[in-house]
Amino acid sequence: TSSSTTSSSANKRGAAYNDASLVSALTGTGSKISWAYNWGSASSGLSSDLEFVPMLWCSTDTYTSYWETNVKAAIAAGSKYILGFNEPDSPSQCDIDASTAAAAHQTYMNPYSGQVSIGAPAITNSNVAGESIDWLDSFVSSCAGACDFDFCPVHWYNTIEAGAADLLDFVTKAQTACGDGKKVWVTEFAPNVDNPTDAEITSFLETVQDAFDNNATYSFVERYSYFWVSDGILVNGDAASSYGNTFAYA
Repeated sequence: TSSSTTSSSANKRGAAYNDASLVSALTGTGSKISWAYNWGSASSGLSSDLEFVPMLWCSTDTYTSYWETNVKAAIAAGSKYILGFNEPDSPSQCDIDASTAAAAHQTYMNPYSGQVSIGAPAITNSNVAGESIDWLDSFVSSCAGACDFDFCPVHWYNTIEAGAADLLDFVTKAQTACGDGKKVWVTEFAPNVDNPTDAEITSFLETVQDAFDNNATYSFVERYSYFWVSDGILVNGDAASSYGNTFAYA
């Protein structure tokens, strides 16, 4: 039998968490989850069986002051990737313009080029002009080749009706914006806009996971993590939820 510790190298699925103690419900024997992140740069109790991926949430002192120390510790512990700013295109999240982000990326992310694979800032799938793919286009333009990044993280939220087809279309557009040869990570996604049933989410995940894991068209999707490891979503108490079981083990 395979476990998360023996079969992790080929597994794209990750755990987005705040409470590390909840993650274990998704990482039993046969789990396909190999990595995790918590929107921060310290793992905060995550099992060493999983690769922790540190994130620099934004370019303000609140986050940059301890970034270098935490990233060096994560790399020493085996981290192979780092994540950039969280939704700089969203007024309610990091909320910085593309030129500010490009300069900050060069300051705080570029130094780790060659040591780890680097993520660009994570964009939303907003339909507002200047956000989402528009913002990523502006970031790439502002960088003018000077930002080191290997993949582009994206976030997707929509209705169950829009579903997998809309997500797959979005990641394809994101890969084009990200650039030739670069990967895409889907670090938050859920069809939760219209309160879908657990069965509908399970079906959605089965379709998405098959595409990301088995369809060569989407081989550019390097990693993905459903939103999120929280009681009542991917876990119920100390066990996987119905669709949490699908995400972790199917």
